[in-house]
Order: sequence, then C-alpha cells, then structure tokens
Amino acid sequence: VEETRVWIIGDYLAEMIAVLRVLGVVYGNIRPWDDRRSSHSPALLLEERPHWLFINQPRAMGGEKAFGHNASMFRRRIALLINAQVKHGGNFALYGSPLSLIWDVQRAPELKRCIEDWHLTELRWCNMGVVHPETGQGFGSKVKVLSSIQLWSGSGTPDKCLCLEGPGHVEHPLNVLRERQRLRVEAWEKINHYIFALCLSCRPLGPGTRSSGIRPELNDNKELNNNAKFDKDNNNKSTNKLS
Repeated sequence: VEETRVWIIGDYLAEMIAVLRVLGVVYGNIRPWDDRRSSHSPALLLEERPHWLFINQPRAMGGEKAFGHNASMFRRRIALLINAQVKHGGNFALYGSPLSLIWDVQRAPELKRCIEDWHLTELRWCNMGVVHPETGQGFGSKVKVLSSIQLWSGSGTPDKCLCLEGPGHVEHPLNVLRERQRLRVEAWEKINHYIFALCLSCRPLGPGTRSSGIRPELNDNKELNNNAKFDKDNNNKSTNKLS
C-alpha cells in the first residue's frame, strides 16, 4: 500500500487524505484534483499513472439548479478522467448517494458509457460501521459505488443487514446528521475507510458465511479515530501544496 499512488476528487479532500494515510498510503503519493488545471488533467493523469482514482461525488456533479451548465461540464471531465485512468490500466471508484442524478443516464448522459461498462453496487451504511453512538441503531442509508473492479461477487447487492434483528435503523437519518455535524463527519470517515480498504484489498465482498458479505476487518477505525484529527489539521495546511 505504501507505494500506491492515488488521485482523489471530492468536496472533503482533507478527510479523504486522512483515511488514506491511516490505510498506509504515503502522503506524497496522494494528489488532490486541481480543478484550475482540470482541462489538462487526463493528460497529467496518463503521465503520472496513479494506481487508484477515488471520486467522492462532489456536489457540483449533480446540481443543475445550483451549478447550471457547469454541472454537465464537470461530469464530462470526470468521465474523461475515468476513461484515462482505465486506459493506462489503473482502477477507479466513484461513489455517492443512490438518489443523485448522476446515476440516471437520461439526466446525466455524460456518465452513460462509464455506467454501462463498469461495476455498480450499493453498500449499506450500517454494514460499514455507521451506528448511532447513543442508541446503537444502524444507519440504513446506502452509498452507490461505480468501480473498475468487482466489489461484490454475489447476486443482487450486499445491502442486507442484521439491524432489524436488533435495535433497528435510525429514523429520519438525514435529519439526525443535519443536527449533529460531528456524527456526519464520523459517518463519512467510516464510509471512506470502508470503500478505500475494500478497493485497495482487491478482494470483493461475497456471501461467504454472511449474507450481507460484511468483512469486519474493513470496519477497524480505531487508528483512524486516533489519528484523523492530527492528519486533517496537517492536511488543511498542506492540501494546496499538493495540487
């Protein structure tokens, strides 16, 4: 993992960098996407040949109302980066809310070819370790992932969970996260950690002994919780230097 080179795109780059550092990726091998040079990024990507391109869907990709024509232009650039990444033999993962319009090829035709050519799956938050710290209830929300490698080897999607046999799911999860900002940050730390660890392992989830395909070792966030604040403080100071 130390030699792995990674490009990242998202609205919360410091959090993504902190997770990759915990997983063992060397700080100097992580490049945040620089939108000031976005038109040249495919060529730069082909030159640098990162092993992974991780895209935590930026809001600007799916917001025609807020971003207008820029949203479709942004999606087109992301599609060009994905094509360049797989062209040189690298891997990618694009992930975000299943409700986002980027998954609708009628409304977001720029990503149509990518969605048709690569692997789609959905992961449930509670299976990635996102639970309410007071009630123990899981968050039943899902994240959709488009990836160059298969992340689920079973039929359907790995969205079964055991929450309903226990305390159940959190009611109105979006409202809870809006009211508790720190909980939202911790939730996305765990989601990033799970997706990155799964992708970097190159071992897909599978039914195995668990119908959900859960792999508990991907939820080990002890080191993340201990180091995330330190890393993010340093990343906030240095992110501009990387791009």
